[in-house]
Amino acid sequence: MEEAKRGKAKPLQVEDFSSHLHSYHRSNSQLNEPLGAMELPGQYGSDQPPEPNSHVLLDCLDSDLLVMVSMRAPKRVTFHGSDQKDSRFLVKGGEDLRLDERVQLMFGVMNRALAANPQCRSRGLGMRTYKVMPLNDEVGIIEWMERTQPLKAVILGQVDPLNRGQTYDVANAKAAEVYQQLYHTPKKGTLYLPKMRTVAADAIEKKLEECKRKLPADLLARGVAALSHSAESFLAMRAAFCRSLASLTVSSYVLGIGDRHLDNFMLDLSTGRVIGIDFGHAFGSATYQLLVPELMGVRLTRQMTSFLEPHSTSVLMRTHMVHTLTVLRERRTDLMRVMEVFLAEPLLDWEKQSRKLTDEQKRSLEEGDTQDSYSATPQSAASAVTSTSSGGGSVLLTKWTRDRLDGAKRKLDGGNSAFITISEIKRSVQPLVVTYRADIENVVLGCQGSLRRSLSESGLSVDDQVDCLIEQATDGNILGRTYIGWAPWV
Repeated sequence: MEEAKRGKAKPLQVEDFSSHLHSYHRSNSQLNEPLGAMELPGQYGSDQPPEPNSHVLLDCLDSDLLVMVSMRAPKRVTFHGSDQKDSRFLVKGGEDLRLDERVQLMFGVMNRALAANPQCRSRGLGMRTYKVMPLNDEVGIIEWMERTQPLKAVILGQVDPLNRGQTYDVANAKAAEVYQQLYHTPKKGTLYLPKMRTVAADAIEKKLEECKRKLPADLLARGVAALSHSAESFLAMRAAFCRSLASLTVSSYVLGIGDRHLDNFMLDLSTGRVIGIDFGHAFGSATYQLLVPELMGVRLTRQMTSFLEPHSTSVLMRTHMVHTLTVLRERRTDLMRVMEVFLAEPLLDWEKQSRKLTDEQKRSLEEGDTQDSYSATPQSAASAVTSTSSGGGSVLLTKWTRDRLDGAKRKLDGGNSAFITISEIKRSVQPLVVTYRADIENVVLGCQGSLRRSLSESGLSVDDQVDCLIEQATDGNILGRTYIGWAPWV
């Protein structure tokens, strides 16, 4: 999984990090003295009582570690279990994986809701999840997914032959060079927002189309075709891709998950199902926190939609999205109750963000306190947080956390995706975002004839919600103003 995502990995030894783990073996009680018998991680589920007597124990660790080539340099470790099977996990440091854990928890709840619905069950709608186990607020363990590859790697595998062996990267290709003609600047991101005001929509859309022409539209389809043994196999993988992408798109949208670049989508090479990973940005933070805010809501870019041809996104995938959102809206009370964990134990990043709020934003939280509308969350959960400190910081953190979750509630209550995005923009403390806020909001709403501009801010039907979301996610004037690293032309 991770080799393909991060490039070439390098080996190390377990003993370089821990002599106890290196020498550990379940059969040797003397060597095990400091550690005792150990179970394999990930055997305690949130939806069933534990059965320790049936849990797999750790026999020993493989002596080799694989260090991934990335900023955090996570390590892949192989456990030899008492069930005579090998299990691989990724150990990551320097990140609070509690958010990833909770996203997987929410996906699991959503999967059970979809499975309980006859129409969704018959369509096979749902998401593949994986285990995330935070050890503290800086270190955690993630289940390794075998036979998966990032969408970016699948696409690049088809681009390389076109370039006759030359080194190629989607983000540094000829298309990116064209894109940089509009946004070239020595300081990261400083030209994007001013051009919300100075560059018209038709010029942006024209430049995006020019970028698209530099790259074949069917590279993902070619990559999946190369994995298929027959035409029937290809069609089955395409159908699985469509169903899983629809479920993942709607579920991720409800949770406000952002930073959906091509490395954050994994493709199951056996089934064609798409899997989301790395949820560092959720509940709208990619919109209100980043220097160049994400405005599209979800990722439905060209390679994804072209893969579904001859069916259009508005036909095949839309149907699956409508079924998924219908079920999630029906179960919104249950979903919001599960999110209470964020109020009981807010993330460290949210605590930091609450400290950076402007005076205007603090007043907005005070005046627009959503406790009354947030009926799914009992007062006791909020009290548990506010009682942890005698100062006003914890009160502000509680209100900020509740405000984050209110975005999910609005989506489950029929909110218009464009107006929800605008609400997130108003929470940004980035100086350029504040300066050009009105221009950004105008781009988000779309042209005068756009569906999302013409519909109301709330109370939409499921069909209208999905149509607004698809329109916003595929709007060339939004995609053409997205940060280059997101590769919106792909």
